[in-house]
Amino acid sequence: MTDMKTKKDTFRVPVDRLEAVIKKITKENERLTASKSPLIDFSVSEPFQEYRDESKLLSCSFVDITLSRALQSNKSSFEVIALTQIDPGTKFQTHTRFRTLSDEEENVLTNSEDPCKCDHCNKSIPRTFTYLIKNEEKQLRVGSGCVDKYTLTNFKKWFKSFEKVEETLSDAESSFNPGIDYKSINFIEYFTQIVESRIKKNYEKHYEVYSRCLKAIQNGVPLESSEEARELAGKIIMRAMEDFSKIEEHAPEYDSLKNFNSLIMFGVITESNTFLASSIAGNYIQKFEKESKQEKNADLGNNLIGEEKGKLSGLQVTCLSATPKESDYGGFIRIEMKDQEDNLIQWDASNNKDKIEPGDTFKLSGTVKRHAEWYSRKYEKNVKVTIMTRCKTDKKTHELENSPEP
Repeated sequence: MTDMKTKKDTFRVPVDRLEAVIKKITKENERLTASKSPLIDFSVSEPFQEYRDESKLLSCSFVDITLSRALQSNKSSFEVIALTQIDPGTKFQTHTRFRTLSDEEENVLTNSEDPCKCDHCNKSIPRTFTYLIKNEEKQLRVGSGCVDKYTLTNFKKWFKSFEKVEETLSDAESSFNPGIDYKSINFIEYFTQIVESRIKKNYEKHYEVYSRCLKAIQNGVPLESSEEARELAGKIIMRAMEDFSKIEEHAPEYDSLKNFNSLIMFGVITESNTFLASSIAGNYIQKFEKESKQEKNADLGNNLIGEEKGKLSGLQVTCLSATPKESDYGGFIRIEMKDQEDNLIQWDASNNKDKIEPGDTFKLSGTVKRHAEWYSRKYEKNVKVTIMTRCKTDKKTHELENSPEP
C-alpha cells in the first residue's frame, strides 16, 4: 500500500518577512559549511504586487523564493526528486514527490518489489527512508544508510537543514494576513521623492512623503521627480552599497547601512522603514555637499607667501569676504582674499573706504604680519593663512598702526 504527497519548491513570501528568511537560510548554510556539507541553493524573484483582499487596494509586495534540491559533489551532481517513508511493521509507503516526475522516474519510485531494497548497495534491510536520487545518467532508490556514500556528501545533514528552511518559508508564506494593508511602495520611487523633498527644502516628514506617494499610487497618479533628484538618489544608493561592502561589522553605521541595502535588494518599502531611508538620504546629501566643498577648496590655503615682517608688492588678489568685526581697539573690517595660486591672505583693515566686496579683484601691497594655520569650518580643512597689515590697494591706501590680532 502506498500514499502520495507532493511538495512544492517555490514559496510566495511577503517582503517584510524576506530579511528573516534570508537570515535563516544563511545561518543553515553557515552550519553546512562548517560540516563540509553541500549548501542550500535558492533564488529570489523580483518583488511584485499582489492583491489578496476584496478592497483591491495595494495590500502587499511579495517575492517568490525557489529552493533547489540539486547538490554537487567533487565528482558528480545530483537531484533529490522524491522521498519514500516506510512503516517498519506494515511496509506501508508514503511517497513525497519534490517535482513532477517523468513516467520512468515514477516507475522507479512506485514499482519496487522490495521497498527496503537500496539500488546502491543492492541490499534489503529494514529501512525507514529511501531517497529517489537522479544523477546525470539514471535515477536510483537509495537507502538512508547509503545516501552519504552514494552522493559523496554529507547528504543527511544537508537534507535536515533543507527541511528547516522549507518550514521557515512555509511559515513566512502563511504569515500574510489579508486583513492588514501592508501598503508597500516601490523603493526607488519613494527614495527619489525623499531626495526631491530634501533638494527643495520643503521639510516634508518621511511619513508625509510616504502618505503622499501611497495616495498617488492608489489613485493611479504617476510620481513625478526632477532629473536632479533621480541622479542624486541613484548616486546615494550606489555609494551606500559601496560603503556597506567596505564597512566593518562593529562600525556604528553598520546596522543602518545593512538595513538600507536590504531595502535596495527587496525593491519595496513599508512605512516602518521610511525613517531609515530619510535619514540615509539626509546623511549622504550632507556628505556629498561636504566632499564637493572640500574638492572645490582642495587647493585653497595650502601654502604661505612672503616672509614674516617682509614686504609684498603688487599682489593680484580676489576678495572672498569682507566682514565687520569688533576688538579692544574698536571696529574693523576683516578682508579675506586669495591670490592667483589660491594662497589665503587676511587683512584686518580699520575701514573699508575702497568698498571692497566679495568677488572684487585688485592689487595688494603691504607687510606680512605673521603666518598662521588653523582649521577652517568654512572650508572644512586646515588652512595656512598669510596675515598682512599696513596694506595698500590699487584703489586707495589704508594705514593700520594698531592692527588687532585675529
